[in-house]
Amino acid sequence: MATKKNTFEPLPVTPPDGPLVKPWVQVTQPPVQTVTPPVKTTIIPDPIKLKVTGAKKVGNTIQLSAAKTGDPESYIFGRCIATPRIIAGDDSGSYLVLDLLWSVGEIEGVEYMVYSNKNLGLGTSLGHNEHYSGTAGQAASPIMTALKGSYSAYANKAHSVVSIRAAGLDIKAMVKGLKLYDPRTATTVYSTNPALCLGRILTDCGYTMDATTWGDAADYCDESLGSPTQKRWEVGLQISDRQSLSYWVQTFAVYCNCFLEIIGGTVYMVPDAPRASNHTVTTADIIEGTFRMSLSGSNDVPARVTASYTAIVESTIVDEFGLSNPYVTAETRTAETATSSSPGTTTSLSLPGVQDYSRARRYAVQTYNKAHNDLEIEFQSFDAGINRTVGDVGTVTNAQFGLSAQAMALVENRAIGRGRWQRRYRQYSASNYSDALFTEPDINTTFLRDPNSPPQGPTPTLTEELYTNVDGVTYSRIKIQFIGISWAYLQEYRLTITGDDGLYSETIDPRSSLGGGVTHTN
Repeated sequence: MATKKNTFEPLPVTPPDGPLVKPWVQVTQPPVQTVTPPVKTTIIPDPIKLKVTGAKKVGNTIQLSAAKTGDPESYIFGRCIATPRIIAGDDSGSYLVLDLLWSVGEIEGVEYMVYSNKNLGLGTSLGHNEHYSGTAGQAASPIMTALKGSYSAYANKAHSVVSIRAAGLDIKAMVKGLKLYDPRTATTVYSTNPALCLGRILTDCGYTMDATTWGDAADYCDESLGSPTQKRWEVGLQISDRQSLSYWVQTFAVYCNCFLEIIGGTVYMVPDAPRASNHTVTTADIIEGTFRMSLSGSNDVPARVTASYTAIVESTIVDEFGLSNPYVTAETRTAETATSSSPGTTTSLSLPGVQDYSRARRYAVQTYNKAHNDLEIEFQSFDAGINRTVGDVGTVTNAQFGLSAQAMALVENRAIGRGRWQRRYRQYSASNYSDALFTEPDINTTFLRDPNSPPQGPTPTLTEELYTNVDGVTYSRIKIQFIGISWAYLQEYRLTITGDDGLYSETIDPRSSLGGGVTHTN
């Protein structure tokens, strides 16, 4: 009798965005109206066992958490280990077949699948796995079409159809993410440039980017530093959580170290970088009675700044059978500035999209420097404000407050009424910025000996000697000498001799030779 197959169907495609929505879209309907309950699917019959992470197994049935209508739709920027959303599944009779959504498209591609931190390649050679980069014209999956009769192509969605037999459902992939429009070349290419990532978010939300300043910000991120060269700022991150648009804009503005200014629906990007002064501010530019100045005390500025980042570790491990296997994991590590001698607190930065120590440390250094140059002024001015852009550096003179040509950077410039502007400046210094490359400390560096790495044993010297016993019989014997080694964890020497009459072994007490250099004779 044929076994009945219980499956969960792919979610319906509802143009233009399909069943999922942008991470910054807020869903206001009650969950009961938008959530599709988990559905059961028959898997491979016993005795084959399938370990299921995050799913309930009952007999030969597992309950999977599939994507629901209204769930956030991931964006993958740069290269990272990505977690999919299950959008469809079926039982082929031999495999549990899942369709895994990675990101909106078009992406550069899936590099390899990751199961429980093991790099298992693409798995396409036997026709069990398929990978789609999310192009507009991509075809529907032949595997899913064969199982279901008809199937969506999921245009502009990067997804993989995978066939699983004995592995669990801890499935991830190393993905090179979205191809991004670059205003400098008017082309769409794969990029790790955070300014281009931010531009993609904003344009997807209906904003218009000023091409010139957008290109300037991208150039700033792509600047080459040091030797060997490293781009100033890069990002590798999958965004899947539901947050406000302002949250994601602020996040990526930090990654590309830029100011944003929106004028009439057009976004201008200004790198937060060293620059020359281009204007002056005097009391003649300030509406009387609106000037305010603040300076934090030493207890209110950080004594140190730490920055957590994501280190992608790709290596090889040897399993219990002695076989080498590619291994990959994402580790959260920390870079920090040196601790100040002055009192203060610790400021912690969370930078999951940064993947190397040097950039994380540079973020921490610049944050620390700016925090210690924290003089701020705020005032209202007349229409002169329209001639300024955030990021501009000017000199401020106000004798009443003790300011004489003080270098200040404009960080806020907004119209508050007809002919009136609110302007806020923060103390500027070129020393706030860093072009340095930093080397991650080697956590394994130590002056202690490693007990798991014993040194090479001593080389013995063999000397033949003749001796006569009490009965007058003369024998030949071998005198064995060696000099003890210097190693704190030494427990014993084992001397083994193989001859025609069998095997001889003797254990030698090393206690008299812990310092090394002692001659042992047998």
